[in-house]
Amino acid sequence: MLLPSNDLVSRVVAPSLLFGKLITLYKENELAHRNLAEKTQTIYNHALRRLDEQFGQRDVTELTVRDLASGVDELTSGGRMRNQYRSLLIELFQYARAEGWREDNPADALRIVKTTRQRARFTWEGFIAVYRAAPPWLRVAMGVALYSLQREGDVLSFEYPRDGVWRFEQEKTGTPLEITIEGGLARAIERSRDGVVSPLVVHRLPEKARPRHMRAKKRTHHTQVLKDQLIRDFAKVRRSSGYYDGVANPPTFHEIRSLGAHLMREAGHDETVIQVLLGHEDVEQTRVYLSDHKRSHVRVAAASF
Repeated sequence: MLLPSNDLVSRVVAPSLLFGKLITLYKENELAHRNLAEKTQTIYNHALRRLDEQFGQRDVTELTVRDLASGVDELTSGGRMRNQYRSLLIELFQYARAEGWREDNPADALRIVKTTRQRARFTWEGFIAVYRAAPPWLRVAMGVALYSLQREGDVLSFEYPRDGVWRFEQEKTGTPLEITIEGGLARAIERSRDGVVSPLVVHRLPEKARPRHMRAKKRTHHTQVLKDQLIRDFAKVRRSSGYYDGVANPPTFHEIRSLGAHLMREAGHDETVIQVLLGHEDVEQTRVYLSDHKRSHVRVAAASF
């Protein structure tokens, strides 16, 4: 009686799946349930389409680290984009591993490229200078961002918690989080209580009362601050503070969460906790994100005689 060879057995038993099909399954079973913002969804779809063009006809079980590295090199020469493709490949192979098509994740071994940031980082002194120039509602938004490490959309959708816990899904990643309300975050919430009736922690009364049919479609409550308003008003306040005069690419509101992460690390918090709050795929990504934070400079006046 002839027995099948080991090679034949492995070919029959080992699961097989084209990378293009893996992308389709990942989009249907993972991305579709994350409630991603429209812009984020567009970014994902573009990157997945490029990966499909590069690896779509390859067998998921046969792709190696060298294959992925070479493919990413062909897709982009930019360090930032290379890191983004690496993160997305890690997600795809995590899904493949969970479904039994791989026993490893080859994307984990891809090199992370250290990139040079063009936008300036916030220092603590710079943050305080802008904070002092900001109106009360913007101070609340800055405080929430600093102590929660969340992005603009999540900060603006923050509703008053009833049990001391902020429960939400991150707008960009779809990651469900529960943040305990304490310390600086609790103080930011207390500062928001200004007598205005609103379900939102970050709120402001509109400058002009408008009929319901003339309000922005994205506005669910008349006291809601929209993301473009936050970005625009923050830039105005930063300029009025004068602190970043002469800086080619001054920090945006988004940089506040980076400052908060840096301060958490300096205070001795575990990097895995910072990673979860930031919504990063792994700790290494968080380390790269924080790698160009330098010791803050203290601004003082020169001596006069």
